[in-house]
Amino acid sequence: MRGILRMTVTVVVATLCCCHLYAQSKVSGCDSLFENPQNGNQKSTPYIRSGAYNGSAPWTQAHSFVLSGKVMDGAHRPLPYAVISIRGKERVCATGMDGSFSVRLLPDTYAIEVSLLGYKTEFFEIRIDKDTKVEWTLKEDYKLLGEVLVVAPNHAQQTQEGVYNAKSLNVRPYAASNSNLNQLMSYTSGVRIREDGGVGSSFDLSLSGLGGNAIRYFIDGVPLTSLGSGANIANLPINIVDRVEIYKGVVPPELGLDALGGAVNIVTRKEGKNFLDVALNGGSFHTYGADVSGEYRHANSGFTLRGNGSYTNSRNNYMMKGVEVWNAAKNEYEIGDYRRFHDGYQSISGEALIGFTQTKWADEVLMGVYYSQSKSEIQTGFSQQLVIGAAERHHDALRFSFNYSKRDLLVKGLTAKFFAAHTQDHVLHVDTTFRKYSWNGTYTEVYRNEVMGRANKILRHTLRPTTVVRTNVAYTLTPLSSINFNYTLTANQNRRRDDYDQTFIPSNDYLARHILGLSYSRYFWDDRINSTLFLKDYIFHAKVEQQDMYWITGGREVDPEMTRNHIGYGLGVRVSFTKEFALKLSYERATRLPTAREFLGNGASIYPNFKLRPERAHNLNIALYGIWAINPSHQVNYEGTFFVRDVTDYIRRKIEGDDVSTYDNVGAARVLGGEVDVKYRYKNLLDFAFNATYTDERNKSARLPDGRIDITYNNRIPNTPFFYTNTSLGISLQDPFDVKQSQLRFNTSFGYVHWFYLSWAAFGTNESKAVIPTQTTTNIGVVWSFNNHRQSIALSCNNVFDEVNYDNYRLQKPGRSVFCKLTTFIN
Repeated sequence: MRGILRMTVTVVVATLCCCHLYAQSKVSGCDSLFENPQNGNQKSTPYIRSGAYNGSAPWTQAHSFVLSGKVMDGAHRPLPYAVISIRGKERVCATGMDGSFSVRLLPDTYAIEVSLLGYKTEFFEIRIDKDTKVEWTLKEDYKLLGEVLVVAPNHAQQTQEGVYNAKSLNVRPYAASNSNLNQLMSYTSGVRIREDGGVGSSFDLSLSGLGGNAIRYFIDGVPLTSLGSGANIANLPINIVDRVEIYKGVVPPELGLDALGGAVNIVTRKEGKNFLDVALNGGSFHTYGADVSGEYRHANSGFTLRGNGSYTNSRNNYMMKGVEVWNAAKNEYEIGDYRRFHDGYQSISGEALIGFTQTKWADEVLMGVYYSQSKSEIQTGFSQQLVIGAAERHHDALRFSFNYSKRDLLVKGLTAKFFAAHTQDHVLHVDTTFRKYSWNGTYTEVYRNEVMGRANKILRHTLRPTTVVRTNVAYTLTPLSSINFNYTLTANQNRRRDDYDQTFIPSNDYLARHILGLSYSRYFWDDRINSTLFLKDYIFHAKVEQQDMYWITGGREVDPEMTRNHIGYGLGVRVSFTKEFALKLSYERATRLPTAREFLGNGASIYPNFKLRPERAHNLNIALYGIWAINPSHQVNYEGTFFVRDVTDYIRRKIEGDDVSTYDNVGAARVLGGEVDVKYRYKNLLDFAFNATYTDERNKSARLPDGRIDITYNNRIPNTPFFYTNTSLGISLQDPFDVKQSQLRFNTSFGYVHWFYLSWAAFGTNESKAVIPTQTTTNIGVVWSFNNHRQSIALSCNNVFDEVNYDNYRLQKPGRSVFCKLTTFIN
């Protein structure tokens, strides 16, 4: 496998070199894009490369001038893909990602039309008799904007046309729905999200075969861990999110973390205008909540205030079907249906930002404070055979942050971004009851605590002060090439103490990860080839004090202070032959350093492992995609992907008891698989999507660490789905029932997950093996929005047919549930 990967990389690099030589040989002899004054003939092109002029014959340079500039919105933000057309001429160009364009024209007076979906078309008349620089502004057309948000998310197209195996999920159309980010992402090809229970439960996300800690999470390019250990994508308020970028396998170096299986980057809303957005929601299992977000910006000075807040509460008392309860009178277990009784979740969070935006000296300079607090009642362990009735987990986090960004800093083409944050993160595990519960709520007194199964009651505090620093510098070398440098520091302390267990020895450990990334991007062949080469450096530094449970943690077998260094590299290539047919390939020699949770534990149910080694992997993606526009009414978007993940020093969670575990290196794993994603749209009326994912993830360690033969060699990795599909259908009606400026949208989705083994296939007989059965889930929903999407009401029903479904370690998921949401947007 490694030989195949090395050969593939060699072929791609050689292809890039050949394309580079070909492009250089063509520049001096390319066709003119404007009138030839010597023969009067006219040549034109329907498209000029975004943000730059493609070149011209030498004899025309003395007779022409350059018209260049930027297209911005009302908040002075760049508008990519705005179309600049010259009336009476067959010439069109489009702006680049920074809103810039450049075109060479003969001296004359021109009528120019500037247009972009979601904005009012503007017309300008301009005299060209010298090199001219302009800045044009487009105003939003709210009616068109409402349509384009649902129909044609530009960022999704831009991401698909990039070099990475990535998806961009436009969240704005779903902000009024009852879905959270987890649910929206689960409809994406290659994405599988598995939750331990209801609202606020732990979850595992996998991307094309690899999941758990192999996936890294970001918010606006900054590690999500800066919000504290209690923050995750499931409990972020959806109304603050603009889109979610999902990178599978290969991760851009500018994100700056050590992801092995992929990354999720949440991009928040930045309106650049005054608004207030409020949402109220409620539904089954005593669930209710509220979200609010807003922004104020002074137009002249750029002074900006942003804020958001969220509250969620749920009892999660859904029915557990077919569980065992001991009947002492009959001296046997009986099967019955019982409600969960100790699974409540409550959280509150809020953030305030103050500073300046879109000024001459900064695009954005903001100082912020963020606070969150949550309480989780613990109902089960890794298996629902363990029933817990009193233990709890509390989180609270306080973060102070500073953010600065500026395009064209000091020199044109230089963009700089800087972010720094310090978070006081605190976790409290409460396990002070010596009881053994049953699903009917009864219990017996025992001589051990509920979670850890030890003879000591605990009030275990873990204080984890976290510092995150990110610096990103990008420079446009030429209209066809650019470089990017990124540095990210994530540093965690691990202060532990116990207010109850007098035998516990406090400690203060330290873990820091420095990630440096450098990339070079270049266009070839009139924009048809887009390529990126990158290099990464991973530095791991740790100081260890804790010595308790040393026979499990390895605390006496490692140096008290250690530093490790690893180098990674990769490339990405996209070749567009036609609009209907494009090919892209990405490869990375990736490293994933142990996380604070894996290396230092969580203070209670997860023990540290100071002997953990970083995971290493060869990641390869090959994708074929395109768009077929049958006619203006019908459009089909397709993508098919093949991927390989070849992992060594694979880190996997090992279960030591009912709710106690540790992370360990368990050898090697190999993942082969593929994805298919097809979307169809008919006008603004109907949209249909289908995707399917197949993964073959197997243990590739022939021997155990002690030299014995591993009987699970070549077995599928257990407790991992390997085939699943998603289907969705949506119907949108404009101005239904003669209600003007309104939209009524019906949607339904169907999910299928094939059965898989809970443990290794090599263990036990066919009759005795634990199996997670085939599962199907059907959801339906309706959203009626008014006043150009400013107010809305949403109703949804999840798991319509009340199927019994399972997730991690065969934990039951909620049955049928109904939710309602009211939203209003004021600007």
